[in-house]
Amino acid sequence: MGKTLLTNSSSAIVPETDTSTPEEGELSIQPDNENMSVSVDSSDRIEITGNCKDLDRKKNRIIVEAFAGEDETVLPYVSNSISNKCQTTASGLPVTDTCFWVTKGVGIIEDAGKPTERSFPQCHNGRFGFSVKLGKMLEGASAGNFLKYTIRFKLRSLEGILSDSIFAKVTVDRNLTVPNIDSATPDQANFACDLKMSAARFNHNILYKLDRTYTDAVTTNTVQPSIFVSKDTSVVADNDSVFSWKDDNSLAVHPAARRGVIAGVTYNYTLTAVENTFPGLYPLFGAPAKVSASATCTMANPTIVPTAAPTAGTCYLSMSGNVRSGLTTHWGYSTAGATWTGAGGNGTPEVLNNCTAFGTCTPATVCPTICTQTGLVPGTTYFFAVRDVDPLTGQVGRWSNVVSCKPL
Repeated sequence: MGKTLLTNSSSAIVPETDTSTPEEGELSIQPDNENMSVSVDSSDRIEITGNCKDLDRKKNRIIVEAFAGEDETVLPYVSNSISNKCQTTASGLPVTDTCFWVTKGVGIIEDAGKPTERSFPQCHNGRFGFSVKLGKMLEGASAGNFLKYTIRFKLRSLEGILSDSIFAKVTVDRNLTVPNIDSATPDQANFACDLKMSAARFNHNILYKLDRTYTDAVTTNTVQPSIFVSKDTSVVADNDSVFSWKDDNSLAVHPAARRGVIAGVTYNYTLTAVENTFPGLYPLFGAPAKVSASATCTMANPTIVPTAAPTAGTCYLSMSGNVRSGLTTHWGYSTAGATWTGAGGNGTPEVLNNCTAFGTCTPATVCPTICTQTGLVPGTTYFFAVRDVDPLTGQVGRWSNVVSCKPL
């Protein structure tokens, strides 16, 4: 009898497939599943199990070969008839790595303890099981098209005349899981967007970058620098990791060109996962990557209110809520009506920056929130609104609500 070789192994979750029934009197072997998928952020081993028919020939073994790709005319990177080690580096794995294990039932070990140690699964009670190690995602013929691993195996009987079954085959997709931005929540009080994200928690070989664009009162910007790049999952700190990020520029690692968010702008975020297990082995199209769906965070438009009854040629207004330092605050008014800010929150008023107290604040100061507008024509109704502009990033916030004022 052979030696029991039961080990722990990560099994892929795969769909069931139909297999044909062999003819009576033939050796046969069939996998439970012919197509399998393993993500690089969950496992580096694939377990293959199935049914076999040994015709009560106990002296049998299963020959296994694994190919890094879908071409079976090249050398396999696993051949258990040679050894349990990787045979080539085509998969990105060192030839010193153990790449083959018997995982279920019984098996045979030959040349135990030697560099050429070989393990053979056996057909036992109509079942078999073994595991193969997988390396990198395999480049295909075009960008974004990646090859599958091919694993083939046959049942061999050494009882009486040597006889083999036909090869059975399993193909394996190696892939990345698409990351996800679970939420992007505006933090109005701190001029921030709070992001919660799902990443590959236990695989530090996957690197992430977080990109942000914005849609403001003027345009949609798509050339902003990444918020972070090449960040792995070894850090799990709140507000400063690939799982939790506060986009407010309060942390030293944030790019200076970000500076947090401003009122009346929608921010669009995407999280990209990049496979980095084998850097340098993707020369044609770069490392495989998956990009999350876009998540948006919209900061509320600013709000203004009158603070006192108008006097001779003068209106008194206030901008409510927090006012972020480092911004230019545009005050504008029109005598043509209350719709000059436009349905989208944009528009061109007759006067900008007329409230000179609202200049550009330095980062160490807080902008004043009171506007005393003098020099107005008595008896004329003016319609006021305000918006923020970031002179560093060029973001233009949407206009606030409109407040009317009729000076005496």
